[in-house]
Amino acid sequence: MNLCVCLVLGPLLVMHHVAAVRLELNNKNTSSSLPGNLTETASLKCQVFDNTGDEELIWYRGTRQVDVSSQNNVNSSHICVSPLSTEDNGVSFTCLLKRDNTVKISVILDVKYTPILEGESSVTVEVGKSAQLTCIVKANPQAEMTWKKNGVFVTMEKSRYKQYLDSDKFQLNIDKADKKDAGIYTCVAVANDGNATTTEKTFELVVEDKKDVLPVEAIAAAVVVGALVILFGLFARRETFFKPCMKNRHDTSL
Repeated sequence: MNLCVCLVLGPLLVMHHVAAVRLELNNKNTSSSLPGNLTETASLKCQVFDNTGDEELIWYRGTRQVDVSSQNNVNSSHICVSPLSTEDNGVSFTCLLKRDNTVKISVILDVKYTPILEGESSVTVEVGKSAQLTCIVKANPQAEMTWKKNGVFVTMEKSRYKQYLDSDKFQLNIDKADKKDAGIYTCVAVANDGNATTTEKTFELVVEDKKDVLPVEAIAAAVVVGALVILFGLFARRETFFKPCMKNRHDTSL
């Protein structure tokens, strides 16, 4: 934004044009994204333009201020992010004027990397219960995901097999697991990097026979019956317990 200041000099009115201070980040005057690859270095340079005096700059990574030296924050400031990691993807870096935080410019890191897969490698369920295999996925750009069972792509059975994909999880749910569902499942990620780089992680699904569990109702009933038997037994022998006490009381004289 440009400002005009009017100066009155005697009978004359003079228009003096004043340019507002502006910032550029990596030679761009608007906020943008900066692509990079895993383990590379991202270099960020912020510069002040149209200033009439020295301007001090500050940096933020997200909402946290970045420490820079006093030799690296006047009129021009340079920081590096090295090496780039998966945690840097999507993070914004903002350069601001210290005296006026409304004058600022940002860049968002766009870190490219092939899929990284994680998850619990072995899952055990009982026959008849639901099984869930969860493949944790990190990739940029998002990968194409599929499941294999014993080396063969899984066909989704409408009644029992369902798969779900969001930004960081790829799940396979099996309803009412059966012995035939046991086996080695593979989470397959194909990167959208132009090379179709493939990453895989295996999961073992173990389906066990149902355990014989005594019903809770039967246990509760047995406890109640046992307690009643004990109470009735004590009640039946009450005279045996109290007779000696009563005899001693009658035999005692003042």
